[in-house]
Amino acid sequence: MTRAVGRIIAASIFALAATAPVVLGQDKPVSLVPAAPEAATDAPTGGAAGEPLPPAAGELGSDSQPKQGIEVDALGGSDPDGLGILPPGESGFGPDLWDGGRRDTLIALLARVEGALASPVLRGLLERMLLTTATAPVATDGRAGDFLAARVGALLTLGRPEKVLDLLARIPRAHQIEATMRGRVEALLVRGLYDDACRIVRQEIVAYHAETFWAQALIFCQIHADEIDQAMLGLDLLRETGSEDQLFASLAFRFAGGEADEAPVARAGALHLAMMRLMDESVPEDFVNMAPAYLWTGLVVGAKLGTEAKLDLAERAAAAGVMPGDLLAAAYAGTTLSAEERAAALAVEPARGGPRERASLFQAAESSQLDIAKAEALGRLLKSGRIAGRYEAVLAATLPLLESLEPRVDLAWFAETPARAFIHIGQFERARSWLRLAERAAETNAGDLRPMLHLRGAAPESSVSFPDLVNARDPAIPTTAGEEAPALDDSSRSALTVLAALEAVLETAPGEWSDLIADSGLLAPASADGILILALRNAAEEGRLGEGLLLIAALIGERGLAELSIIEVNAALRGLVDFGLIEEARLVGAEIALAHGY
Repeated sequence: MTRAVGRIIAASIFALAATAPVVLGQDKPVSLVPAAPEAATDAPTGGAAGEPLPPAAGELGSDSQPKQGIEVDALGGSDPDGLGILPPGESGFGPDLWDGGRRDTLIALLARVEGALASPVLRGLLERMLLTTATAPVATDGRAGDFLAARVGALLTLGRPEKVLDLLARIPRAHQIEATMRGRVEALLVRGLYDDACRIVRQEIVAYHAETFWAQALIFCQIHADEIDQAMLGLDLLRETGSEDQLFASLAFRFAGGEADEAPVARAGALHLAMMRLMDESVPEDFVNMAPAYLWTGLVVGAKLGTEAKLDLAERAAAAGVMPGDLLAAAYAGTTLSAEERAAALAVEPARGGPRERASLFQAAESSQLDIAKAEALGRLLKSGRIAGRYEAVLAATLPLLESLEPRVDLAWFAETPARAFIHIGQFERARSWLRLAERAAETNAGDLRPMLHLRGAAPESSVSFPDLVNARDPAIPTTAGEEAPALDDSSRSALTVLAALEAVLETAPGEWSDLIADSGLLAPASADGILILALRNAAEEGRLGEGLLLIAALIGERGLAELSIIEVNAALRGLVDFGLIEEARLVGAEIALAHGY
């Protein structure tokens, strides 16, 4: 924009921000987790921890202004870039977490974190790392605050707005830059804390008026406070400068009581979602498809979505670990279904059915008075989840129903389903009870679950071979072929991948690779991101833990776990082992085995 236009906008925004009243009545936040709703307050709060908000930007220039919130000297000399919620040791990481890592490299890797990271275990590991208090890499060029901002951005990407609020409530305003403040506003908007968000916007708009996000945020806050004339002036200014977001402008005009045509969705942000929720407006399908992970729970819980879109997004969010399983269960249970739909879901073998079919099976299991009928519906539901690549989500939603069933002779045909589920979540005693039932009744081959038992560390006394793995795989579970697939059938490829996982995490490797070389059909080319793997090896050799975990996350990414090549699987799990994260390596290995039909 030109300097003249910039001055006009700055002057207009300053006048509007200075004269507009600050609304002090806090909106009731949208409850994203029913078990722990946030209470409404009479005054704005500073996030989940409840501290007062830091001083406004206009207050920072005056030493006579009283300081609010956390004092700088209360930090005990700690670098705010490295502050976290979890103290060193409690999180499983030490204060040297980022030691040896180059600041620019770490920031670039934090920007590569993906919201739908395929491994829930790795997601949890990254979250703990991002929330740990540890010495930040040195800022040699005076860019203090950018490493904290990168951590905040990664937490939002992973769908953790509540953790962003917890973290930033502990950081003085003087140590937060524009990107950090923007992250805080977006997190507040997603959580439904509109008055808190608007208080920050009005405080910071003078400093950040040249940024389109802040100008749009002020317009939202003005409409929310019924300051329609000022908001329309702001929209006109944005249009004149070419900074107008068509979807935002269309929503804003309708939010203000006017008429506007529907606009295309160029991006999906917290401001758009906040306006659609307040207007009770149906969310476009394109918006749902573009929405980053930190918007998912807010879309499922507080937005107006079609049934199919809501169920699909709820499954995606639960599978990624962004949303708890009880919210997916509530979405399943709250879906209106005909008796014919529920009967149809129980009449055919599970295939790659959609979320609506899984909702039918969930309702059938939940309403069944007979354990046999409940087991039938649960078996089909979990099988459907495995086939669709949504097993983690379905298991999280159905776990209370599974736990309500006890092993008994008339359920022997069902035993493998709960055994697999309880192995996967580490409830080994429950799993063994079901496995013993299956063995006594000779209804299933208990060896089918040996790869999972090995990877979870529950069967160290026995071994598993390549032929065992080929025979154990469930052929109904599809995998996406990698570049090596033309020479391999699905069972052989899956067996090799799980063998690579076992070798990476077991103290004693299977030692079969040289024997397998004789089978030329298995020597297909393997694909891997060589730069990431080589960088991971260097990071492991030099003990750069934080960098190494980010490289592993980048290597796995949002692809389905069954899409990873043998080399990628082995490199990622060996990396975790090299960093001493052996239990996490086992858990990720078990996730990979599950994705391959074990």
